[in-house]
Amino acid sequence: MQIPTKDTTACVACGEPIVFARETGRIRKGKPAIVALDPVPASAGKWVMGDQGDEYFAGKVRSNQAAGMRAAGVQLHTAHNDTCAKKDEYIRKKRSWNQ
Repeated sequence: MQIPTKDTTACVACGEPIVFARETGRIRKGKPAIVALDPVPASAGKWVMGDQGDEYFAGKVRSNQAAGMRAAGVQLHTAHNDTCAKKDEYIRKKRSWNQ
């Protein structure tokens, strides 16, 4: 699935292109997901993207589902939280209460 450039934004920390989507899973259904825009090498991605009108949806698939989708030529993506080069600088540090 090709995502138009107008629907993408840049990561605040690293500047890489990302897209905001809604999750489709049972537990986090409807919650926002930040997905890396570029499809990833065959072994890494576990998120499949879809759209309905002007809204994007992302679903996380199991390993065996991902293997079947790759064999069928479906592009898979990763969550940007997993690939962001500067995520450690941007994510709030956990406090140690026992100092």
